[in-house]
Amino acid sequence: MNERSQTLVAYLGGELSADQEQTLEQQLFAGELDGGDLTDLANLTIGLREAAFLGILSVQVSRGEMERIRTLGYRILECRIRAGVETVLDISGDFDLIFLEFEMDLTGATRIDCEVCDHLGNVIKRNLDLPFSPDQKVVSGFCARELALTGVENNPEGMMNRWISVEPGGERIIGEFRTRAILPE
Repeated sequence: MNERSQTLVAYLGGELSADQEQTLEQQLFAGELDGGDLTDLANLTIGLREAAFLGILSVQVSRGEMERIRTLGYRILECRIRAGVETVLDISGDFDLIFLEFEMDLTGATRIDCEVCDHLGNVIKRNLDLPFSPDQKVVSGFCARELALTGVENNPEGMMNRWISVEPGGERIIGEFRTRAILPE
């Protein structure tokens, strides 16, 4: 996605400052983008958000987007996960979505993948070319409560997310994040 599209997505998600919104609106009114482009982008954004919510698509979700979702009435469990430390998630509470923030150093990364692994490190699924901002120190995402419960039930010993920087000379592990969950009784 190019910079203009990223700015439009941030605009639609209510994530721009007042000055940034004004600049973009001036560009729109000047005809630098036509209505068809904006409508197509809005429809794509809505479809992607729905797919992410259902767990069909793995995407990075900004804190601004998470807060927007909260304003729609969704109950959100938030958790920050650090590399090298097992994080225990209490998923026995009453919530709709889990919002996870993985702390990592993205310096020099141009593409990142994430391997979802069992507790032994065996890869279950590899998510390719995930969106991220190299200037940030976290990569975030969310999933529906039911999807998290299914993952935990299938992997009661815990899971690991292995984040990988894919570089011209090969791959570099950015961090391994272990989680274990407390299930509802």
